[in-house]
Amino acid sequence: MKNTTLFCIVLLVSVLSCPGVFADVNNIQIWAVGADLSQTPVWEFDLGQKPYIYINLPEQDTQEDWISKVFSDWTIGTTLKGEVDQTGGFFRREYWLTLPGTFNWSDTSNIGEWNVVVDYGYYYLPPSEPFSSGTGNASFSIVDPNPNTVPEPLSTILFLVGGAALAGKRFLRKK
Repeated sequence: MKNTTLFCIVLLVSVLSCPGVFADVNNIQIWAVGADLSQTPVWEFDLGQKPYIYINLPEQDTQEDWISKVFSDWTIGTTLKGEVDQTGGFFRREYWLTLPGTFNWSDTSNIGEWNVVVDYGYYYLPPSEPFSSGTGNASFSIVDPNPNTVPEPLSTILFLVGGAALAGKRFLRKK
C-alpha cells in the first residue's frame, strides 16, 4: 500500500511539473516541434530559435472528397503575437505551422510562456460549412540562452554604491 501511494505521489508531481506542450483533445494532436519539422515534441526554445506547431487532425469516416483548414492564434501571456491560417489539399490531416518569416524570434519580448490555439474544420467540396470541426492548443517556452547578459540587481546596486563613494571622495578632496 505504501509503495502504491508513493508511486501515485511521484507520478502526480512529475505530471504537474511538466510543461503542457502536448494536447490530444477530441483526437486532434498538437505540440511544439523544432525547425527540423519532425514530430518530436519540444518544451523549450532558445531566444532566436523558430518554433513550429505540429498538428495531426482526426481521421474522417467519409468517402466523399474533402479538404481541411486550420486557423491558429499565437499568444504570449495575454498578448496576441500573430495568426496563421492554412488550407490543406485533399485529405490532408498533418500541418506544421509557425509565424510568418518576417516575425522576429530574437526579440526579447518573446521570452516566456507561449500558447497556440488551433481551430480546424473539414469541408466537403465545394467548401461551405464544415462537416466536422474542433479546437486544440499547445504551449512552449522561449528562454534567454545567455541570462547573465543583464546584470542582477545586487550587482547593479553595488556598482552604483561604489561609484557614489568614489565620486564623494573626489568631491571631498577638492574642498
